[in-house]
Amino acid sequence: MINLYIPLIISALLLQISTPASSSDMPECEGPNILLDLWHECFGSATKSGGEVYTGEWLRGLEHGYGTQVWPDGSVYVGEWKSGYMHGFGVRTWPQGTYYEGEWAEGMRHGIGIMTYGELFFVEPKDGLWVRDRFEATQAELKAEREKIAAQLRAEKEAEAKRQAELAELEAKRLEQERAEKAAREARQRAEAEEQKRIEEEQIFADLQRSEDQLRKEDEARRKREEWEAGAPERAIKQKIYDNCIIDLMPVTGVPSSLQTSIMNKCSRISQDPSFFERFKYGVLF
Repeated sequence: MINLYIPLIISALLLQISTPASSSDMPECEGPNILLDLWHECFGSATKSGGEVYTGEWLRGLEHGYGTQVWPDGSVYVGEWKSGYMHGFGVRTWPQGTYYEGEWAEGMRHGIGIMTYGELFFVEPKDGLWVRDRFEATQAELKAEREKIAAQLRAEKEAEAKRQAELAELEAKRLEQERAEKAAREARQRAEAEEQKRIEEEQIFADLQRSEDQLRKEDEARRKREEWEAGAPERAIKQKIYDNCIIDLMPVTGVPSSLQTSIMNKCSRISQDPSFFERFKYGVLF
């Protein structure tokens, strides 16, 4: 219940009423007090229908500002007014010595104030929070409530600080994990790039090797072809010696195969390294 009225709590209760109700910086109200609607931003005294006498400041025909009201039973209020109601800080005294000093709202005790009873009532003063003319909590209760709220706020602040610290720690871990993942990803990409580069270099080397091998083969084939072409006349001479040797040594018919083989081998030897006589004999002159 007290929590509902915490906004009404004001820490200071020592405000003293120092402005006398019989004077004001405002001009005096003009015209008879039966025409109160004409009293505006002025200071004057009027007797109400219930016998109450109000002396103070007026606004649009209503008690407004600072003033004093006296009731027929002797009760007196001195303090602040708003739109015709006791509103703000003020002191009201009743007969037999009872008085209230504190805050008012719309004519009712409302806010922080102390009610002190006369000696005939034998009642302890009620010092604390008032809500619409009803006493709700003592100063000790208000202090305890304030301390409770302060402790709750401190606990919430500490919990929030702890939560923020946990969030910061989680964020730091997340960033660290992101950095680690990024480093791993970059390392993996570098490794993949190096591997790709190695494969490409090996491929280039293999292509160059194949090209060199192909060039060597082509050079070898060309060399052999050139050698073959260069040795063509010598081969023709040797072939002519061989052919003439066969004609000279091989009978036309009736030669056994063994003798044919022997003659062919002999002619082959002669053609490979003919003597001058054999060259001349078989019609090959250099």
